[in-house]
Amino acid sequence: MNEKIAPKYDEQLCMQCQACVGVCPQQALSFLDDKIVVDENKCVGCGMCASICPAKALTMPE
Repeated sequence: MNEKIAPKYDEQLCMQCQACVGVCPQQALSFLDDKIVVDENKCVGCGMCASICPAKALTMPE
């Protein structure tokens, strides 16, 4: 079984800029109640969201 790798989200670091939402090619991220929500069913683990996050609130697990 292939396990999907979704980014980890640190709400404390998030600046709510929503750059990650706009860059996600799978539209797996949304902004709800002042938080980033990752739809793990849509996420393909590309890491684009983590690479664009200026606050490093999103990180890819190793």
